[in-house]
Amino acid sequence: MSIQRISPDTLPESHGFAHVVVATGTRFVCTSGQVGVDAAGTLVGEGADYRAQARQAAANVYTALVAAGASAADMVRLMIYVVEPTEANLDAIYAGIGEAAREAGAKPTATTLIGVTGMTFPGAVVEFDATALID
Repeated sequence: MSIQRISPDTLPESHGFAHVVVATGTRFVCTSGQVGVDAAGTLVGEGADYRAQARQAAANVYTALVAAGASAADMVRLMIYVVEPTEANLDAIYAGIGEAAREAGAKPTATTLIGVTGMTFPGAVVEFDATALID
């Protein structure tokens, strides 16, 4: 298995993601959307705490990957869904993701962020799903 992360010089500088990811492997791993809830199903953070919810949601994605035999470093794509994607909220989300990523050993990956009007889990403001390739 190999994962090549590419950020061409002719594209803007990437901050925490790769513009292109090329991966080879035999097992494709996809997670369901993960929000910022702990193992007891309780939403983390007071109110709309974007940083805390992002950190927990990212940690949940990494936990799901490990359960499938992958790791955070095997991730090739991350989808981020955000309620009210303002500059301040995005800064908080990126901080939370960064904390969880460093702890899990994640590498830059192809990433897309989509603004949404709401989540199915009451009070949730971010949701992540990931794709990894292993073997």
